[in-house]
Amino acid sequence: MVRGSYAFDGKNLESVVVEDRDGWAFWQGDIILGRTEDIVAGVVPRGNAEDGRQHPLGVQVPSRLWPAGVVAYDITRLASGQRPMVDMAMKHIAANSPVRFSRDIDKYAKYTDGPNEGKYDLVQFQNTSNPDLGGSSAVGRTGSGPQILLLNGSLSGTSGAATAAHELVHALGAWHEQSRADRDSFVTVFLSNVKPDYAFNFDIHSSDGIMTGSYDYCSAMHYSRYAFASGSGATIVPKSPVSCTANKVDGSGTVTVTDIGQRYGLSTGDFAMLKSRYSSAPANRPVANAGTNTTLSGIGRRTAQLNGSTSYAVPGATIVKYQWEPAECLNYDDCYNPIINSTSANASVELELWGSDPNFTQKYRLTVTDNLGRTMSDVVTVTRTH
Repeated sequence: MVRGSYAFDGKNLESVVVEDRDGWAFWQGDIILGRTEDIVAGVVPRGNAEDGRQHPLGVQVPSRLWPAGVVAYDITRLASGQRPMVDMAMKHIAANSPVRFSRDIDKYAKYTDGPNEGKYDLVQFQNTSNPDLGGSSAVGRTGSGPQILLLNGSLSGTSGAATAAHELVHALGAWHEQSRADRDSFVTVFLSNVKPDYAFNFDIHSSDGIMTGSYDYCSAMHYSRYAFASGSGATIVPKSPVSCTANKVDGSGTVTVTDIGQRYGLSTGDFAMLKSRYSSAPANRPVANAGTNTTLSGIGRRTAQLNGSTSYAVPGATIVKYQWEPAECLNYDDCYNPIINSTSANASVELELWGSDPNFTQKYRLTVTDNLGRTMSDVVTVTRTH
């Protein structure tokens, strides 16, 4: 454990204790505040400031929201079997808020200048094998290029999707519910029951983060009753009975919650918070999903199938147009790879692969348009290896 300073939401500097894990400063179990050396020094990491210089944390870039409510992301470093649970978490959030997710980095990710030139602001999913860590994320858009969102390699199914949703809400800018400045009016913290050296995880900060509305026992961002417990005693106890409703992450309905720390899915209050903070984002855009990345091998003519059939419009609207187009080509001399049936949800790409050709990566963009003219796009990658 080390002590440093941090400015929550770009406000006043506050003293914090963090847990150092491989050079990263972890707070409240799963929140990555930044590099430990920067927290100890009390500065914004290079690249967090608009001009690329280091500044006191009290003057960091003020907005940690994602432009236009679109989170650009890279999932290529996550195990392929975990993609369905991430898709479920993203659909859960998109179906109930203006937020959208896309791999179309060129279109939606902000380009970082200064020392991190060439880096895009995006969420980069990665696996972790740490048995004590289900997942972790920075809070909001850090503005310093790719920011890591860790998910444990053992996660799967709806429980894994709920964990992914929790971390994505952190990435969208939310702190834990019990770190709100008003939390002592709603819960009692028993530090005597907390593991030695972990009491700092129950610190509150003077800013409420981006939490809005009433204190929410049902929030998916709330600690459980026995968080960081040293034994059988509870560490955080509600002052009022808990009886509220959470939305199931798989979209199958709701569930009645009777205790804090639920991980079924986001609460009504969680969605209200996202709608409030991203109120300037275009509403009711369709969701574009260009499908699963594909790897081709061998030589000669090969066909890659592009599948955008899981794209969808919000209730009351319909998708009226699918448009596929080459987006980016890397390490390949001839990037003209024609798309067959480029205006339907599913398309094919014919590639001529020769033994003398280097490995290449070709990206294809799918843009979907609904009947009211609202659009979103996503990108899928076709890779060739010898």
